[in-house]
Amino acid sequence: DPQFARSRSRDAFKQFLSCGTTGVFAFSANFREATLACLEEAQKIGMRAKIGQPLADMHIHPDLCKSTQGNLEDAQAALEAFPESTHKRVAAAIAPRFALTCSESLLRGAAQIANDSRAYIATHLAEMVPECERACELHNSNDYTSIYEKAGLVNERCFLGHGIHLSKDERRRLAASKAIIAHCPTSNTFLRSGTMHRERYL
Repeated sequence: DPQFARSRSRDAFKQFLSCGTTGVFAFSANFREATLACLEEAQKIGMRAKIGQPLADMHIHPDLCKSTQGNLEDAQAALEAFPESTHKRVAAAIAPRFALTCSESLLRGAAQIANDSRAYIATHLAEMVPECERACELHNSNDYTSIYEKAGLVNERCFLGHGIHLSKDERRRLAASKAIIAHCPTSNTFLRSGTMHRERYL
């Protein structure tokens, strides 16, 4: 429901601004109409925002799951409506939800669109130990980070949510790529995800 999405987005942006937060990088809902409504509201209210529709083509509730091609078409449509630009405060982002709900084809396609358009990328990485193990199992990978590296997603425009359970080698590779870990200790404490060793990461 784009009108519901519009109303909720407007409320969220007002709450951000009331706390002094003037810029956000956010996931919208898993629907094209809701994502476009969210981007429009960010623009209206004057928020600096990069917003991505969560992309998912496997292992997710059927109401939220689309074909690989459908996901990529949605992402492309948002970027055409709100392209990445140094002159604009609001832009669409490419947001594969995470490796557990994205096929290799979807991750590669998302990377291609992001690289062609210079769009920013948002996804989740290494929030919980079982997630890391399952991601590696699904993608036949030795570590979680390499799943995104192989797809071409890891670069200086890539924001990785959480990033708690990373090996020394993964941290080294992420640093070399200039990718960014977006970490919220309040969230991770609430979810009992684990504790990031901040000094090691820095």
